[in-house]
Amino acid sequence: MAVIRGKYGLPADQVLVLFAGRLAPKKRLSIVLSCRSSNYRVVIAGGHVQNDEDLQSGNVFLGRLDQVQLAEVYRAVNIFVCPSISEFL
Repeated sequence: MAVIRGKYGLPADQVLVLFAGRLAPKKRLSIVLSCRSSNYRVVIAGGHVQNDEDLQSGNVFLGRLDQVQLAEVYRAVNIFVCPSISEFL
C-alpha cells in the first residue's frame, strides 16, 4: 500500500477517502467536499483537472485514471464513497 500511495503522491500517514467518478452534479461530489475533517483526506479520481477551490483545498485530485491505475488507487485508500443517488435507481 505504501508503494502505491507514493506512486500517486498520496499521504502515507492519513486515512484516505476515495471519490471516483465524473465531476457532474448528479455524482454529488459537493456532499463529500462539504464534510471536511482533519481526520481524513479526500482523494478524487475522475474528470479533468479543474481550478475549483473546493477540489484543491486540502484534497488530492488525481484526474482521469485508466482501469489499472484506478484499481491501484482503490487498494491504496481506506474508504470508498459514492454519494450519488441516481446511480442506483
